[in-house]
Amino acid sequence: MSRTLVQIIADSLEARAGARMTANQLSRAIIDDNPEWTERKRTKSKNPIIRDGGFEEIRAQVQSEIGSNFPSIEKHPHLRVTEDTPRRY
Repeated sequence: MSRTLVQIIADSLEARAGARMTANQLSRAIIDDNPEWTERKRTKSKNPIIRDGGFEEIRAQVQSEIGSNFPSIEKHPHLRVTEDTPRRY
């Protein structure tokens, strides 16, 4: 069963208990912690820039998805998000 991005975020933050991370920092942690998920995401991508690109392209994509999943992240019972900019998870 594949995990959702919200579940992956929760796992990454749980592994770094007490850390307040921006979407940029969190995307780097997710990529480091989940190389199989990252590679699967890269190969399934229809965007040739992401599919054929390097670390920065996939990191930017994951960072964007973290921001776009803000409502789902906010509803998660174990995650908190700050209201300031940049948001910290």
